[in-house]
Amino acid sequence: MTYACSSDSQRSESAYCTAVGRHLDQLNNPAIANEADIDATIGIYREVSNAAPLAVQPEWDTLLASLRTAATVTPGDPASVQLAADTAREAQPAATRISTYTAQRCSLQIGAAVPTTTPSASTIAPTTTTG
Repeated sequence: MTYACSSDSQRSESAYCTAVGRHLDQLNNPAIANEADIDATIGIYREVSNAAPLAVQPEWDTLLASLRTAATVTPGDPASVQLAADTAREAQPAATRISTYTAQRCSLQIGAAVPTTTPSASTIAPTTTTG
């Protein structure tokens, strides 16, 4: 019996970290000056998305959709600019999740470092007793 290879066969943490490492500079600082650069950047995101483990696959799909939306912006068209801005804003949680996952699993930083938050201690005024 012969089994067809599934696209998930390339989805592994190792393949993902390799793909991110190979494209880290372009992921962090995409050089976009023309339509060919846009297409190349979308290709990089697609390649990384195709290698992403299922743990972050949906987030990569979200970023890829956001990038594709941004590629449709018509300068001077407020509606298309607004759509791209809204889509980018909606993709921010996915970008944060990818950044955190990639830093933890691959020791690679995509985007700005995600700040570690610590809960602030509540300040309660000390009580004094008078005798």
